[in-house]
Amino acid sequence: MRTTIRCRAIFNILWLIIFIAGTAAPASAASLVPQPGSIARPASAGQALEQPGTWANTAAINASPGQSKSALFDPTTLSISILSSPWATLDANNPSGIGEAVPRVFVIEAAVTNTGASTAANLVVNLDYDAPGTAWLLRTGEVPERTIDELPAGETYHAYWFARYSAVIGSSHQYSISASADNAGTVTESDNFYGNPATGRTVKTRDALSTGNSGIIQTNATVTVGAAFTVTITYDLGSNPEDLIFSPVGNLDFDPGSYRLLSSKVRFYNDAHTQQSVVDDRLYFPSLPGHADNAVATFVFIALQMTDVRLCSYAAVGYSTNDKYDQFYCSDSRGTAIHINGQISLSLVKQVSRTTSLQNESLTYTINYINNGSLPLSYVWIWDDVDPAIASIQPGSISPPADTGETTAHRVAWYIGSIGAAGQPGSSGTLTFSVLVDGNGLDLPDGSVLENKAFFGINQGSLPNKAALTSTATTTILAPTISIQKRDNRSYANPGDSLTYEVQVQNTGQLAATGVVITDTLPVYVALSGAPTPAADIVDGNTLVWNTTGPIMPGGTVTLSIPVILDDLTPNAEILTNSAWVRYTNTAGYLYTVGSDTDTTRVDSPVLSISKSDFPDPVLVSHWITYTLSFANHGPFAASNVLVSDEVPANVTFVSCSGAPCSLTTAGVVTWDIGSLASEAEGEVTLTVEVDGDLASGTVISNDTYGITSLQSGYIAGSPETTIANRNAAVIDGYTYVDANGNGEFDAGEGTLSGVLIGLPEANPPTSMLTDGEGYYRFEIDYEGPIQVSSDDVLEHFRTTPGLVYVQATQGITSTVNFGYAPVGSLFGVVYGTVFEDEDYDGVYEKGENGIADVQVSSDSAAVSPVYTNDLGQYTLRFASEGQVTINETNPPLYVSTTPDQVQTDVAHGSSGASPVDFGDFKGIKITGNVFVDENVNGENDSGEPGLADAVVAAAGQSYTTAGNGSYTLFVEDPGPGAIDVTVTTPGDYLSTNAIPGAGMERIDASTLRIGSPDSGNTYSDADFGCILASEVVTITGMVWNDNGQGGGMLANGLLDGSEPGLAGAMVQVSSGLSQETEADGLFLLYAPPGQTITLSETNPGGYVSTNAIPGTGGSRIDEDHIRISSQSGGSTSDD
Repeated sequence: MRTTIRCRAIFNILWLIIFIAGTAAPASAASLVPQPGSIARPASAGQALEQPGTWANTAAINASPGQSKSALFDPTTLSISILSSPWATLDANNPSGIGEAVPRVFVIEAAVTNTGASTAANLVVNLDYDAPGTAWLLRTGEVPERTIDELPAGETYHAYWFARYSAVIGSSHQYSISASADNAGTVTESDNFYGNPATGRTVKTRDALSTGNSGIIQTNATVTVGAAFTVTITYDLGSNPEDLIFSPVGNLDFDPGSYRLLSSKVRFYNDAHTQQSVVDDRLYFPSLPGHADNAVATFVFIALQMTDVRLCSYAAVGYSTNDKYDQFYCSDSRGTAIHINGQISLSLVKQVSRTTSLQNESLTYTINYINNGSLPLSYVWIWDDVDPAIASIQPGSISPPADTGETTAHRVAWYIGSIGAAGQPGSSGTLTFSVLVDGNGLDLPDGSVLENKAFFGINQGSLPNKAALTSTATTTILAPTISIQKRDNRSYANPGDSLTYEVQVQNTGQLAATGVVITDTLPVYVALSGAPTPAADIVDGNTLVWNTTGPIMPGGTVTLSIPVILDDLTPNAEILTNSAWVRYTNTAGYLYTVGSDTDTTRVDSPVLSISKSDFPDPVLVSHWITYTLSFANHGPFAASNVLVSDEVPANVTFVSCSGAPCSLTTAGVVTWDIGSLASEAEGEVTLTVEVDGDLASGTVISNDTYGITSLQSGYIAGSPETTIANRNAAVIDGYTYVDANGNGEFDAGEGTLSGVLIGLPEANPPTSMLTDGEGYYRFEIDYEGPIQVSSDDVLEHFRTTPGLVYVQATQGITSTVNFGYAPVGSLFGVVYGTVFEDEDYDGVYEKGENGIADVQVSSDSAAVSPVYTNDLGQYTLRFASEGQVTINETNPPLYVSTTPDQVQTDVAHGSSGASPVDFGDFKGIKITGNVFVDENVNGENDSGEPGLADAVVAAAGQSYTTAGNGSYTLFVEDPGPGAIDVTVTTPGDYLSTNAIPGAGMERIDASTLRIGSPDSGNTYSDADFGCILASEVVTITGMVWNDNGQGGGMLANGLLDGSEPGLAGAMVQVSSGLSQETEADGLFLLYAPPGQTITLSETNPGGYVSTNAIPGTGGSRIDEDHIRISSQSGGSTSDD
């Protein structure tokens, strides 16, 4: 560590004498760089510094950089040393330089040595310095990479960069420098050769005082791009200097992209001029020779760009008490700021063989250069970039040969090296190359400009990043500009329409189109209706070709006319896509991309459909079938000449046809002449046939050959229709009888009633008959399915059985339905009804709902009790006494009631009273309950708490929306062995506070109940759900966690840290009543009434003890298991 005492003092005067002169480089560059001096590595480093040699690539300056030479040299090795000062100088009193100029730039130096036995080819040195977001950055314009062509064995190359640094005294930074070659691996160094100023740091800022006087001889100069120049500075080092830092640049406005430091030399001498020593390429001296009373620093720059800049050099001298630098640093008034004015002495002229060109032609470029200045130029590059979108370089045309490392398919680069001074050999030259105007495989538009630039630039090694001078040659590309348009001036067409396609090809370019070929392919459903104009040269089916219409001159147009007709059978919505293409070339033979255009026309056609239905089905033999054929046109265009046809199927005989003019052909086909059918029109026709009488039951009559046709559609077949023929009808019969004993059964010896009207009101068509003299009726119907049978009232009689019965009609099966009546003077009354399977659980006996047999119905007042339902589900109870009676139904196994199981009714003699008294049953389970407003938020359905309307309760795919009282009933069919969840969805802004299970249920969460083993025939009642508006409760959330220190947490510290997990099985409860057992995540969500102080308590699962309770908003800790939550307003949340 360097320990200093800062104090105010007058120190030895530092004399600054600066010389700047143009220098012929590179021929004289070696003479500007003296041989290495004798400054050794500091003793603390432990070994002597391998002295840098002369500028290593002096002998190779005129070689061609960038060319891979790894195949020419054996492998070698490199070493690298960072020779920069480990200290960056800051003004002790004004580090940032506010209002005055202070040093803010220092020079970075790397020495790369070829330590092998073979020349290193294409040496690349890279500086990795920048720390984005800080002040440690390379100066704007500085390039991190340095390259030279060759580094001979044993030689050392010195690279320099200019960088800025932090304005904070004591700040440090690490940077690294790497080197590689074609035949040498990469080496990297980040440690300072003189020792790092801080651990792992290459450089550190330190302060210096700006005191003393300086003198300067020359303050400005004009330099030439490509010419080297020197800056020579003389310093009086004062008495007993300890270390010394030189920097040729300290000002931030210097442009290192325009002027590059090539080498340095320092000469030390005593005041008597009797002793001296010279050191090359070294700008930091941790110790000085005894005769170092004065120093002369010489810096060699080369101008890369024509830029006017200032150059402010400085030296920082360390003394035993402090560090000092020139007090008149970078002062225009004192003459310590060197003004450099750049100029270019080279003239660069580029010429092109033609100012206009065609695609597929070649152009030749000539570049002439001459040095008009008195100084030779060095490290000269001339290069030319060709726009790859327009042309490509012809390799064999390049003269003289280009640099192969930097030349690409679209760049020619010549490394000229040295250009002699005006009038000297090598002061001028000519470069040529040719390009092919190829457009990179794409067509070049007419008027495209090939602006080709030649560049002159300076760089030691690889191609310069910036050009110092540019010369431009411009060529305009001429081309035909061909457009093609195809149209028929129709957006839609109808079948049979005539169309005319027109193809127009136009040339708006400056060049004639030659080799013109126009091709048109007509779409499907389109045919020529006449000769095209002009006539096509080739007609191949729907493809037409014209190849004699060209050339098309600039401004010229070719128009083709093609008459066509649209096929009558073109489908609806068909898109007629007609494409035309044009192929053409220029006079240089370049074939342009084929141009094309497409015309589309939508076709509006009829869209016909046909279907068929039969009645009856099944049908009795020797009976009629009526087929109804329904047809429609859902297309946007009317159909004409519409015919419907139907072939009479086997096993039937034609009877009649209707609906439109129709006839039967000798081939057994019925045809209806529909005529025209407008868009969206519909219609139907009928065909009646008689079924053969000798068919066996079950014979299938298939009518599968029918359809519709029109001029525009062709034949459209309908889907087959089949009918079952039976020899046996569905039979419904029975008796109307006098039920003398009032038991609802037709007992032996009981009389019959004739002339009673029996009806099948839902038959198709409805039918009825009167019972015969024996009280008997019989229907034979061509129908299968549920059907209603009814009987009329009989005078002076009352019913003892239901007068409306639903039965299942089945072909070949007889269903018997008897109707009982008793005289009105009978000394008994009856109650009758039906126990039915209530499929839709609406409590109403309806068609399709069958009666249930053997169901017990009873009444304590009945003459005979209990009774059991018959096959139709009917029962009758007889009563000898009059008055109110109670009827009871016992559900059959696996059924639940959809109607009350107990009904009270009045009985009177000679009457059936309020009969029928029907009982509905459902095979499955019933779930009942209530959704209520949990006003006190205790999770209980307390007396007086109202029901909640519009809540949806659901289970097993069934749902029920509650009415105003909040009650609900759900029926679930044959639930099977699995569990059933019952859930509630609350309306609007309501929240679920609790789910209250009834018998056979368990609570899952506040909105879910579960029936674990539902049994068909059971009713699950009292499944209640509590709800409350969110704005009327305090929401309490939180987590119970396992304080086990998992994932970096601390064991049992009472804090949720690391990745400690939630804890399942803890019971969390609020004093207002709600509670919740935590799941695996340990989270809980509870509600409490507003305006109360609430206690939140937690009960640990087995084996756990509490470590802490952490209150949230509005809460305070009571102990490890309890939190007190102060009065909160409705809608608030406490996170505990």
